[in-house]
Amino acid sequence: MTGCILSVLMVELSDWYGAKNAFYNSAINALTILPAFCCESMLPADDEYTRYAVGIVFGHEMTHGFDSDGSNYDEKGYYKNWWTDADKATFVAKQGQLIAHYDRLEAYPGQSANGTRTLTENMADYGGVELAYELFKKDMTAKGMSGEALDHACREFFLHYAKLWMAKLSLEDLKNYYYDVHSCHGNRIRGVVTLMDDWYRVFNVTDGKLYVAPEKRVKIW
Repeated sequence: MTGCILSVLMVELSDWYGAKNAFYNSAINALTILPAFCCESMLPADDEYTRYAVGIVFGHEMTHGFDSDGSNYDEKGYYKNWWTDADKATFVAKQGQLIAHYDRLEAYPGQSANGTRTLTENMADYGGVELAYELFKKDMTAKGMSGEALDHACREFFLHYAKLWMAKLSLEDLKNYYYDVHSCHGNRIRGVVTLMDDWYRVFNVTDGKLYVAPEKRVKIW
């Protein structure tokens, strides 16, 4: 069985070898970062903000092991329920809150986003940003950064995350994207940052169409 899994994985890797991509396999608890993803343009030595932003992708794939699908596998890769009833109910309730959060966004003008279809990827986006941001703040604080200097650095973190998803998409592109398991590019930004208290604070966001009251900001992990 192990040989079969490795064979399939090697074929998959050979097909994707030159792609700047990463993925997670719950059944074998494997996080794969393809070589092309680790090039200088993705992880520039002289731009730590971009390096942290790209690190979000690694955190995203790690979080797939704990999303609405990956959480159904135990530590050995078996598909089984290892949750207590109470913990499972709480986790499912939080998923429902995240679905509702994305449902209020637009996939394209006049069309609400589909938080159910995109749930696993939205959870991974959320987890990836949370992981990278906490690491970023820890590292900046260890360097002696504080006050406005730290807030400026945090703003740059969020801006560089947004740059990951910069794209010029037509209305037709957005309509086609609606059927993908990933949220559209804009919602991969908006859906995450509007759940993070620090984003509101460092950009002084106190109201607006995307504003989410503190008590309604979903906290999954």
